[in-house]
Parts: sequence; C-alpha cells; structure tokens
Amino acid sequence: MNIAIRVDASSSIGMGHLMRCITLAELFKRHMNAKVSFLLNRLAPMTIVEWLDEGGFRLLRMNSDITDSNDYKVDADCSLELLKTCGEIDWLIVDHYLLDYRWETILLSRVGKLFVIDDLANRRHNCHILLDQNLSSDMNEKYSGLLPEHCMQLLGPGYTLLREQFYVMKNRRSFRKSCKNILVSFGGSDPTNETSKVVSVLRILASQFPRLKFIVLGGVSNSRNNELEGLCSTIPSITFHKHNSHMAQILSQVDLAVGAGGISLWERAYMGVPSIVITVADNQLDAVQEAERMGMIWYLGKSEQVTEHNILDGLLSVISDERVIVDVSVKCLSVMDAFNKTSIHPILTVIANHTINRW
Repeated sequence: MNIAIRVDASSSIGMGHLMRCITLAELFKRHMNAKVSFLLNRLAPMTIVEWLDEGGFRLLRMNSDITDSNDYKVDADCSLELLKTCGEIDWLIVDHYLLDYRWETILLSRVGKLFVIDDLANRRHNCHILLDQNLSSDMNEKYSGLLPEHCMQLLGPGYTLLREQFYVMKNRRSFRKSCKNILVSFGGSDPTNETSKVVSVLRILASQFPRLKFIVLGGVSNSRNNELEGLCSTIPSITFHKHNSHMAQILSQVDLAVGAGGISLWERAYMGVPSIVITVADNQLDAVQEAERMGMIWYLGKSEQVTEHNILDGLLSVISDERVIVDVSVKCLSVMDAFNKTSIHPILTVIANHTINRW
C-alpha cells in the first residue's frame, strides 16, 4: 500500500496535527506494510525531519507555506507535483484546517482515495473517510451537510490515534489513589507559554507540600526551553525535560497532570491520569468541555483567561482532597475502555475494507 500525508507543523501552529499523522503512519507501516510519504511545510522544525527519517518515512517539502484557505490552488499544484515522485497513491491523508473540498477535489484526480482528519466541522469536504477522534455532545450531527453521501465518518475517542507505546503499557493502566507526582506538559511547542505560568505556581506548591514531585516537559519545538530549564533548576523537586518521547511511561508514573486539550487529553485519560486542563486553541474547546461534563477533567478555561492564581487554586483543590483523584481517574479509565474495545485499531479495519472494495 502506498500512502501520502499532507500536514503542517511549526512552533506557531503546534505539533498536534503532525503527531497524530505520524501515529497513523506508524500503524499503516507496522500492520499493512505501507510506504508512507509526508508532504510537509517548509517551517517544520528539523527535529521532526529527523523523526520522520528514523521512522522510515519519506519527506517531501512543500515549496510554499499556506496561510489562507484561498491559497488552496497553489498548495494543490505543489502537492500534485510532489506526488508525481511517489508512484500510484492508494490513500491520500490530509490533516489541515486551511484545506477543504476545493483542494480535495483537485487532488482526487491523482490519488485512489482521500482520508480527511478534522475536528472543526467548519467547512465542506470531498473525501471517502473522515476522522474526528474528539468527544462532542453533537457527535453524530456535527458534519451534517458538509460531506458527500458516500463518506464514512469515524467519530469519537474509539478512533483515537494513540501511539503504539500506550498499548504496550496497557498493563500499567490503573486508577490513582493519591497525589504524589505531578506532570506539566503543554505539547510540542506551547505557543501560549502556559508551562511558565504553571512552573511559577509549582514554586509555591513545593514549599507547602514537600512530598510532591514534579515532571515538567518543555516540548520538542518550544522556543523557551532554555528559559524553562533555568526556572526549573531553582526548584529541587522538579525534573525538567526539553523533550521526552516516552510519554506513556511518564504517565504511568504520575498521579495528576496539568496540560492542554488535544490528543494529550486522551493519552492521559487512557492511562487513568486525572488532569487540570487549559485550552490553548479554539479547536480544543468542544472536546474539553464535553470531557469536563463527563467528569474526566477539571477545566480552568482558555489560556488568555487563566492566571497563575487560577492554576494555584485548581491544584490546591485537587491536592487537598485526594478522593477526587480516585473518582476522576476511575472515570477516565471507564470512558476510554467503553470506546476502545477491539485489539486491532478500527481504522486499520476500515482502510483494509475500503482498499479491497474500491468505489
């Protein structure tokens, strides 16, 4: 099977789109022996280039960076040119908020089938499969009128793109009984600098609760990593990492997390780790609010509205009553178990069936 993926990543837009595409690519490579090529923007950091190379994926650089949805034609022309070097493409996967049915219609002239990853539901698509792994109160109606009739919708956390390391750590999943170790992580780039706000609060917590230990992850493309490392070095109970690729192992060792929405929310929930959440992008809001409604997290608000005082109050309320840690941890595990019932990732089954039954 020959697969191409169109996705962008940078310190400003974050790493989430690329990370979930890498997870999907690893699934296809491991279980379907697929060849995977990434069509990536020029601004993507070199660390990502190294990851793709180590994973055995081919990298094709776009010659321009799309900044407006009306630039779709330029992006489509460049994508078509790059795909000429890839042979016959069975599936083209696109994960990009600025691309819609116009771009997809052009690319369908060159590829077998098209797979869209989205969570905004704010534009039309022309695709065979649409994936939205987020939780939403209107999940089944979310894309009404935005998709062709033949499009198969893969909706909800049952299709969450968890990295293989999480399934390897499945036996380490358990509900938390106390709060001794706290993780702080806001993704690969932390564009709103939430980590610095939380670290300032940890200084207060460290003096009040000597038993607490903290792990702070800066992020692979966080431009403030050196500054964060300096701040953390003045607090003995903090262990700082600029980046750590073994997130499942880290989550198996902590009792509480402070972080953003997005895929990291579902990673924490899968491992049974309760979390205090600050949204750093509007596309995280619906899923975070639904997770809060279901009792899986504590939501503090949007990044621009959340102060250090809010973070301190949130942490103190959880730390002072460890019974809520148990309740929320159990809820996380039960929700994720309800959605993840199969041993084979359901996306693989869907792709296999649609590859056999060409339309």
